[in-house]
Amino acid sequence: MNDSTDKSSADRKKQIITSENKHQMILQKRNMYIEEAKKAREELDMLNKSKAEKLKELDQIKMRKRELREDFHRHVEVRNNYRKVAFEAIEKRKAIRKQHDPNYGKSISELMEYIKDLELRQQTVSMPIAEENKLIEELRKKTSELKEMEKNLSEHDKISGSLVELNKIVDENMKKADEENLIIDKLKKELDDEEEKLVNFVNGFGSVVEVANAKYKEYIEYVKKAKEEGKKAYEMRTRILTLKKGNKNELMATKREVEELNKSVDKQFGNADAINRRADNFLDELKKKGKINLR
Repeated sequence: MNDSTDKSSADRKKQIITSENKHQMILQKRNMYIEEAKKAREELDMLNKSKAEKLKELDQIKMRKRELREDFHRHVEVRNNYRKVAFEAIEKRKAIRKQHDPNYGKSISELMEYIKDLELRQQTVSMPIAEENKLIEELRKKTSELKEMEKNLSEHDKISGSLVELNKIVDENMKKADEENLIIDKLKKELDDEEEKLVNFVNGFGSVVEVANAKYKEYIEYVKKAKEEGKKAYEMRTRILTLKKGNKNELMATKREVEELNKSVDKQFGNADAINRRADNFLDELKKKGKINLR
């Protein structure tokens, strides 16, 4: 009977030693995953920092584009206003030209010369009464016509002055519109350059995001494996306590610690938006609680 009891006791001790060795190996594996998760987290933090810096750079590019676009549209509006003024002046000039005779002054001079010729002929040339009466009538008629033309000359001069002023308005505003066009072309090129810069930046930024996402998945996988090993450690610890005939309270306390830790993990990782603040505290808690309560 004693031999049988001794053998049973020896077998149990052997099982305890084997289980404790396995327990230590599980803890080492779990801690390895925790360390790998920490490394992944550090790399993820660096990537997130890089993302934050690039987002600032992106904001600067977008702000530069917005400023250029506003400047572009402002100069387009200014150019269009110059063109509008010029085109309105052109239409007024067209209407006035219909009332304007560019040879009006010349016509008056020619008429005056013609009247002088008539007067000279009347005074120096002998002619029949009928012919002379005809000349006198022509002279009277042309003199009346000259007076009417001289009367309208000031109005005609005003029209000529208006045409000069309208020509000046057209030339000045078209010149300013052309100057604005040069600025618009320059801004358009700068906008195209900024758009190309933005496309290249977004492509590069997308690569950083892809790497960060891959690193996040790697990080989560290490945490998941650490949890799995923690569960195995609990199960092995339970087996050891059973072999050692540990009390029920100790078993229940160990189980509660693991359940609470797992709930905390699930809660933390249930919200993807908390990625930047949940990892370090979680890993420290996992390692701390695992070492104290899962062994």
